[in-house]
Amino acid sequence: MFRDQEFTSDLQSRAVKRIEDVRYLRSAQFAEDAGPMSHPVRPDSYMEINNFYTLTVYEKGSEVVRMYHTLLGEAGFQKGMKLYFERHDGQAVSCNDFRAAMADANGVNLDQFELWYAQNGTPEVSLSYQYDPAAKRFTIHAEQKAPKSFHNEQPWQAMHIPIRVSLYDDSGQAMALNDQSAKQVVLEMTETEQSFVFDNMEKEPVPSVFQGFSAPVKVSSTAGTKEWAFLMKHDTDPFNRWDAAQEMQKLVILSKYEALNKGMSFEFPQYLLDAFRHVLLDDDSDPALVAEAITLPSLKGMMVDMESVDVHLLHQAKDWVVTHLVSQLQIELLSVYNQNFQSGEYQVTPEQVAKRSLKNRCLWYLMHSEQKEMQQLCLDQYEQANNYTDKITALTLLVHHQVPGHEELLTAYYETWKYNALMVNKWLSIQATVPKAGALDRVKSLMQHESFSLKNPNAVRSLIGAFCAANITQFHAEDGQGHQFLAAQVVAIDELNPQVASRMVSLLNDYKQFSEQTAASMRRAIEQIHATQPLSANVFEIVDKALKH
Repeated sequence: MFRDQEFTSDLQSRAVKRIEDVRYLRSAQFAEDAGPMSHPVRPDSYMEINNFYTLTVYEKGSEVVRMYHTLLGEAGFQKGMKLYFERHDGQAVSCNDFRAAMADANGVNLDQFELWYAQNGTPEVSLSYQYDPAAKRFTIHAEQKAPKSFHNEQPWQAMHIPIRVSLYDDSGQAMALNDQSAKQVVLEMTETEQSFVFDNMEKEPVPSVFQGFSAPVKVSSTAGTKEWAFLMKHDTDPFNRWDAAQEMQKLVILSKYEALNKGMSFEFPQYLLDAFRHVLLDDDSDPALVAEAITLPSLKGMMVDMESVDVHLLHQAKDWVVTHLVSQLQIELLSVYNQNFQSGEYQVTPEQVAKRSLKNRCLWYLMHSEQKEMQQLCLDQYEQANNYTDKITALTLLVHHQVPGHEELLTAYYETWKYNALMVNKWLSIQATVPKAGALDRVKSLMQHESFSLKNPNAVRSLIGAFCAANITQFHAEDGQGHQFLAAQVVAIDELNPQVASRMVSLLNDYKQFSEQTAASMRRAIEQIHATQPLSANVFEIVDKALKH
């Protein structure tokens, strides 16, 4: 996985690839780490081995390999790789063999690092900052604690956590951090509580921590909107610029959510509007990075750290933010859309891909205005597109916003591509993820379509999986029909393909984080599956652990 990520980063935008990988890790793997199937990167026990081809083993596993690279640097990592191949080429090897090669090649002690393979859950790191103007000293206080989902016969131990750091002065310039005048350093946290001191700081700096997401941990700090806005403008680390935008957007969405929960009012903050406009109109940044920075946090990603979630109120809060941004910035969004519109020959270059990404993100916002002019703009893109990215983006928006004539477009699309399985699967997913009432009925109807079969894993994932995993508000409809639907499909699929069924049933694992009514409905679905006989070991292990969690 690490090699795959690095290969794609070299070919395309390194910053965007990193953002995509971390967004997926935080929303999906962090959820797995917090749920009943939480396990170490190197699982020490299992009922069914197929259940451990997981996000933790693969996605978090790649982050562990990346931490070797962060701690040792490119040269040190390559030295470790060279020794690893010299020692083990042609052999069956273990995680510890890889760790030993990295340690021995660089003359460092990585014994504590083995805990990343042995302890389950996502470590939580809290940071606070202190500046002493008299001593011109800036201190970062760090504390790590065990994940709530940690389970082991041995007590939890502090992890070896690399923290990549830069400090910025008030003009946005990176400050020298050591005798070699380095503008970026990697701090190594190895204790439960630790302080890192920087001397010769003439003014209080703004810290940028865990740059590039240097460790797969949850981070909380004393930073707020002022610091996030500063980092969005000045941070030289593109990942942290994006992350600052995400934190600011998440704060506003959650603040509106809390206000809705309590029946209180909440005004749209000017600081988000200003920061959003600044990023959107930043001509000096990679358009692909701008597209990521103006993409709001996903509901699934936000819910990982929440309890008793009312998913419909959360969706309402996010939709409120989108509506305000569009109403205030429609002219700017339309301008950026037009600036990135490409009428020439289609090319798959990083520059062209970046422009398409930003243009289509602007179109996503513009369609939320529900104005006929914007719907016509989207329809024009669909009809004139000379590439699949632009065409499928426009079709998805036309269908999701139920623009008149979208049914005819779906029919025409299917007739054109019905002999191409990948294109048909995308067609199924577009319809399964329409965020409006009636989506479940549509899914049930499509299950009778000639293009669908429960025996086809890709079709199952594209239709049933897309509805349950990506259409969050409709899957969690208050009548509980979405949960009962998934339970019935898991039982049916289990007879045909237990591995696919076990992946599907995992979508119910996080039931405890939802509001009481939703959680009870999801648990009933799990109990319904658990009571089914016979049941494969794949599915039984997951539902049994979920009920005991």
